[in-house]
This record gives sequence, C-alpha cells and structure tokens, in this order.
Amino acid sequence: MEVFNVDKIVFDKKHKDFEMIYKTFNWNVLSNLSIQQTWWKNGKNSKYSSNSYSFALDKIENKDITKKDVNKISELFVNLFSLSNKDLFCKKLIEVCSGSGDESRKITTIHSSSLCALLFFYNITKEHPIKLIINDKIVTFGEVYFEFQNNCIDGRRPSNIDVVLISVDGETLLFLESKFSEYITSCSKTVEISNAYQNPKLCQIGEKIYNSENVKKLFGENSTIIENDKNSFKIKSTENIYIEGLKQMVSHYIGAVRFSKKEYKDERSKQFNPKNIYLGTILFDNFSTTERLENYENLYSNFSNAINELFENSNVSLLAKPLKYSEYVSANSDKIDTKVREFYFGNNNN
Repeated sequence: MEVFNVDKIVFDKKHKDFEMIYKTFNWNVLSNLSIQQTWWKNGKNSKYSSNSYSFALDKIENKDITKKDVNKISELFVNLFSLSNKDLFCKKLIEVCSGSGDESRKITTIHSSSLCALLFFYNITKEHPIKLIINDKIVTFGEVYFEFQNNCIDGRRPSNIDVVLISVDGETLLFLESKFSEYITSCSKTVEISNAYQNPKLCQIGEKIYNSENVKKLFGENSTIIENDKNSFKIKSTENIYIEGLKQMVSHYIGAVRFSKKEYKDERSKQFNPKNIYLGTILFDNFSTTERLENYENLYSNFSNAINELFENSNVSLLAKPLKYSEYVSANSDKIDTKVREFYFGNNNN
C-alpha cells in the first residue's frame, strides 16, 4: 500500500464534505508526516477507502494494524505531536485499544473522533486538572478514562463511551461521547433499532423512549416509528439528521443509569463513588460550515431536555447542550499540547 504526503490527498466529487474536513487541519504543524488510505473492514467487500486517510505506521499497512502494534502507534503520535507525557499517553492509548471494536486500527484515522478525544484529554490528572462548565457550574476534573463500558441490555453488547471524567473531589462523574465530523458525514433519515429496546422485561427505559408519542419528543416532531421485521424497528424522519447520534445517546443513557445503580460492567467502576452523574457529548466545531453543527446542537438539546423530563427522578442527568472542543480549548489552552491545539485549531474557521 502506497505511503504518501498530505499534498497527494484527493477525494471523489461525491464527497466534498471530507475535502472540507481535511482542509480544517493545520498540516504545517506536523513534520515527517506520512499518510495511507484507510482500510474499511466489511467482510468480503473490505477495501481501502477513497475518502478516508490515516496516519501511516512505519512498514505496517493500515489493514494489518492490530492491538499488538499499540506501542508503535503510541510512538507515532508522541513524535508527530511532540506529546508532553509519553508514558501517560501510551497508558491511555492502551485503554482506548482495549475496548470492543477495531480501535487499534481506527485510532490512526486522521478524522477519528476517538483520536481527537485522546489527544485533547489524555494528560488530565489531579496535578494537571482541567475545567468544564457543567450545566452553568464550573467543575474541575482530575482523572480521565477511555472506552468505558456500561451494561445496556443483558445479552447484548455493552455501551462503550469515549471518555469518563472524574472531578478532583470525586463527587462528579461525566460520561462524554466525542464527535468529530459524524454530525456532518453520517446524517440520514432512518435508523434501525433492535426490538429488545421495546421489551419491558429487557429494557424499561427503552420501552418508555421508543413509543410513538415520546419518539416525537426526543427525535423531533418529524420523526415516527415504523415496523421493520420481527427483530427490529426503525425511526424515520422527514429530515436528513444525525439520528444515529441520538440512538447512541439512548444506549449510553441506559448504561449510565445502570452504572448509577451499581450494575457494573467495567472493572474500573468500583473505584468511583460520585454524588453527581452526568452524560453528554462534545462536538468538534472548527469546520468552515456551521449549519449542520447548529442543527445537531438543536437536535441534541431538544433530546436532552426531553430525556431529563421523562426521567426526572433519575440519578443521571444529560447535559442541557453539547460541549464544544473550541470552548474546551479556550478554557484549558495551557493544559493541551501545543501541536495538538495548533493541528486542530491552527486553521481557525470560526
């Protein structure tokens, strides 16, 4: 597989969004940069993508990257971004790659939301804390964990959330889902959901959410439930929206509630004893277009308000609105490695 420089990145005419996304990066920040096309696994139809690119590992094709290459991946990013804490980054990268899925390979994708979260959050410690505004209150966080698993529906895959932040006093826990460009590139009018989410014996929260009345409250007035087959149903919208993102947040909410009831999945859970549990999302927001960002912000905020009203006695609160990476950087600029900040925000489009 060919390894090349950034000036050879091309996109087909049908995917102008990806071209816009890649123009966001300040490529001049990174030296000795090599790139490969991204390998997309899809059974017999697996192939190298014509619209996605990855940071290249020395002498390893993108399709061949596995968990055993984590040290090489760590070395790649430490050198590219001149990361200030090599050992801590490697430790946190191992957390990311130990989750379910193919994160060892995916994390090298240049527009990866997991990579973005890792680079911006990896070095949070009690000696190196950061501040976030959580529902109008400033909270100082001093611990971070990645790819955190919560039970969702028994017998099915767990909820895997990108980031968990713990406040320095241990009283606040924030489950945080990172989104880079998904709200631009992954919009659709339908999403398929397992019937298990409507089964009261398996998922009482899902049953309460996924009915015709509440779907309109959570997913928008233009959304309806339609039958699909004996195993699944669909939510359909008349608008092209990032509906998959809301579906994910439902799973994360179920997982967070089960965590609050000490129905643990992740072995790291027992070390926490928070008084306040929040769930939210953080959006990368330095693209030249803002329309779809605003659309998803509104969609999420409506969803969040509806969830909090529907489950007003819950131990878990959804953040009223999405967090933004630009706001995080502004509030914690001195805590973020210089090349990370400059690569993602050096070409400031806002």
